[in-house]
Amino acid sequence: MQEKEYVGSCHCGSVQFKIITDAPELTTCDCSICIRKNALMVKVHETKFEAH
Repeated sequence: MQEKEYVGSCHCGSVQFKIITDAPELTTCDCSICIRKNALMVKVHETKFEAH
């Protein structure tokens, strides 16, 4: 799968970020906030993560 750029934010929206990944392995979080939002996580190397 080819790498793609994604943008996102923390739950409250005060931290915005950009990642570059081929999303090989998505994980679900089981915290109460992520369960309600049906959030997914992906691990990325720090060189492919940029916070704004």
